[in-house]
Amino acid sequence: MFIERRKARRIEKNLLVRYREFDDAKWCDIAQIKDISELGLVIKTDKIFKVNSILHFRIKLPSNPFLWYEFDGRVVECGKYQLRIEIHKIEAVTKNVLHEYIEWYVNKQPPAQK
Repeated sequence: MFIERRKARRIEKNLLVRYREFDDAKWCDIAQIKDISELGLVIKTDKIFKVNSILHFRIKLPSNPFLWYEFDGRVVECGKYQLRIEIHKIEAVTKNVLHEYIEWYVNKQPPAQK
């Protein structure tokens, strides 16, 4: 079971992601993002990677489905069928787009029922 360690707001949003090992030219299968924040993400996959492995990611966001946004991430935890990733290297433009998308998604959601 994963323990929540994030310091940034996250959203539970199923998005598609492509990823590969940092020094590998071949992309792995497309996987599904379980949740994402500006600092990291959890993806559903049956691939196994060592903790601290660096992976390269490409995601498409609904706000602009024609562009791939790329960043590098470090494997923090590898569990059965999911990886917890810390975003390791991200360009300022991509970080800003991700931030804006998360804020838009959070603000469009109805308030939680009490």
